[in-house]
Order: sequence, then structure tokens, then C-alpha cells
Amino acid sequence: MATVHLWQAGLDCDRSQLAHYAQRLSPDEQQRADRFVKPLHRDRFIAGRGILRGLLGQCLGIAPERLQFSYGAHGKPDLAYPANSGWQFNLAHSEDQSLIALTQGAAIGVDLEKIRPIPQLDQLTARFYAPDEHAQIMSAPIADRETLFFRYWTCKEAFLKATGEGLGKLQHLQLALGRSAQEEPVRIITLPESPPTAWQLRELPLTDGFVGAIAVAHGEIAISFNSFQSGEFLC
Repeated sequence: MATVHLWQAGLDCDRSQLAHYAQRLSPDEQQRADRFVKPLHRDRFIAGRGILRGLLGQCLGIAPERLQFSYGAHGKPDLAYPANSGWQFNLAHSEDQSLIALTQGAAIGVDLEKIRPIPQLDQLTARFYAPDEHAQIMSAPIADRETLFFRYWTCKEAFLKATGEGLGKLQHLQLALGRSAQEEPVRIITLPESPPTAWQLRELPLTDGFVGAIAVAHGEIAISFNSFQSGEFLC
């Protein structure tokens, strides 16, 4: 069984916390932060990366600023230093919330989204989702369609982040969701071309107004879930 350590973390923090997190960033992360036009988006990026580094540093027994990351063809991060630690991780964020997942010895991906109105929902779903998924969303009560859209989206993106294949494979991944996010695991109907392995794909109980999912390349998982908001935690 793979143990997954999962945190939902608030990204809006005070200036002293933000300065603490900024000191951990690598030069390339600082350059990415500086490219954000809006200060709010820059600050949330810094907080997310700072918290990620703090949690990884605790697991590895290493100072957060010493960690080095490498990136796959579609941007999936991995640990370059220390090498061969066995730890896998993934990070997602939406608005003022983030999800951070850590595990050992298994590919992992997470995603979360704030539920919000979607212009041209019918056309967007028809383009990116399988016909059965599109039909389920558009036959749902109008008030439930955006939530169902994002439930599918987060499950698909979590899986594709775990495999490192990117969103170009979105329409090739067909899923079957339960009637609510608490019914788990999600059933995988068809997969993109990828190495055969056992997968666990689950929806997550998150803060009201958000949906999220986690994908792990393992036949059986146990999730240790924690959450903290701005000002509550300084790793």
C-alpha cells in the first residue's frame, strides 16, 4: 500500500510569511514569480512553492532552499537534488487554495479547481470530453453542470499530471464518476497510450466551492489529509 500525504493550503499570507517563503526559491522560480503581471498572482506562486519546499524538506531532512527540481517535457516537476530519494510530489493551485501531494515510489498527480461559471459549456465539453461524459454533464440540472464539469476536469488533469503526458491527451481519457465526490474510486474506462500499471484515481473532500482529485500509480493507497489556511502554518 502506498501512503499519500496530502495538504490543502491557503496561499494568501502576510508579508513576513511571504518573505520567508521567497527566501527558499531557486533563481528560476524567482524569475517565474517576477513574470507575473499581478502582484496577487506572484505572491500566491511564491507561497505555493515555499510551502512545497518546506514540506519536502521536512520529509527529506534537508533545508528547503537546497532542493533542486527538474521538469519533464510537459512541465511536470521532479526532484533533481537529492537524487534517487524515491519521493514523488505534485502541486496544484486555484485562486487562494493549493493542493500538495507527496508519496514514495509511485507517480502522483493532483488538481483542484474553484467552481465557477463556464461560457459555452456545451461546446467546451463536446470538444474535450468523451461523448458519454458530455451527455452526462449536459443532462444534469443546470445548477449542477459546472460542478460536474470541474469534477471531470480535475480527475482528468490529476491523472495526466501523474503520467506527465499533458492536457493534449485529455479527450483520450474516459472516466465514470459517482453521483457525488465522496463515492470513490473513480472508474477509468479508457486510457491514453501509457505504460500499463495499476492506478487509483479519487476525488477529494475540499473547502466549499472547490473540487479536486488525486491520481496515484499504485493498486492500493491510504491518504493522510491535512489542511491549513493563511497564518496557520509556517513550515
